This record gives sequence, C-alpha cells and structure tokens, in this order.
Amino acid sequence: MAPGPHLNVWEDEQALYVEADLPGVDPAKIDVTVTEGNQLTIRGARTAPELAGATWVRQERPSGEFLHEIALPALVDADKVEARYDQGVLKLTLPKHEAVKPRKIQVKTGE
Repeated sequence: MAPGPHLNVWEDEQALYVEADLPGVDPAKIDVTVTEGNQLTIRGARTAPELAGATWVRQERPSGEFLHEIALPALVDADKVEARYDQGVLKLTLPKHEAVKPRKIQVKTGE
C-alpha cells in the first residue's frame, strides 16, 4: 500500500480542519473514518493512467491504494464530520467534541 497524501491540519476553538492533496483520485474511492474520537484514517486508490503504445520515461506520482492515519490533537464529534472534494483537494471539517471545547465560567459573588 502506498503512503497516504500529504496533509495540512489546523484548529480553532470549534473544530479541526484537514486538507489532503489527492489530484486525480475519484472521490468515490476515498474513505474517511474517525475512530476512538481522535484517530483519523484516509484511505483510497489512485488509478494509474493507461497509455496504449507508450513507454514511461518518468513516473513520480504514486498509483494504487493508499492509507494515511494520524492521531488528532483533540476529540472530535464523528457524527458531525464534513468532507468535501474540490479541485483535487479533500477538505475535512471535524467539529470538536463538546467535552473539549472551552467554556466560559461565570464567577458569582459571595452575597
């Protein structure tokens, strides 16, 4: 299995965001899963182009199945994850679990 795509990951108070470069990959062949609340897996396949009557001179873009697994820095709500594929880039929005979101605590007076 080929190594997975390169990822950019960032966060704000509400969510984690992931972008993966997947040019030439059929979105129907991309599988995204979140397990244990913070384990992200991106699995898929890139089909090698068939070049009838041609001989490869150089082939640097990997083809075949790929897998990329990372541990996210916070728990996410797997039921609310959104995935979009736009111009060869997989974009994930992974809302943080309520338990890890910052909460404002009101301070009461002793009266």
